[in-house]
Amino acid sequence: MSLDIKKIFQKQKTAYVIHTNKFPLKKKKKVKLSTRHIEMIYEYLMMNLIKFAFAINLMRFVA
Repeated sequence: MSLDIKKIFQKQKTAYVIHTNKFPLKKKKKVKLSTRHIEMIYEYLMMNLIKFAFAINLMRFVA
């Protein structure tokens, strides 16, 4: 699954910047993504998936 995400990002030459609290933008801009940006977004998504899975496991453990 993770490889598919990476492929999708690499295929898209232009993409909307993902909005996060760390990088607020006044309005959505279409920007060309460099490989570094792709890696950063990819890492960010992976981290969030890990946190999400961890939270679900915690909830299951508590309940």
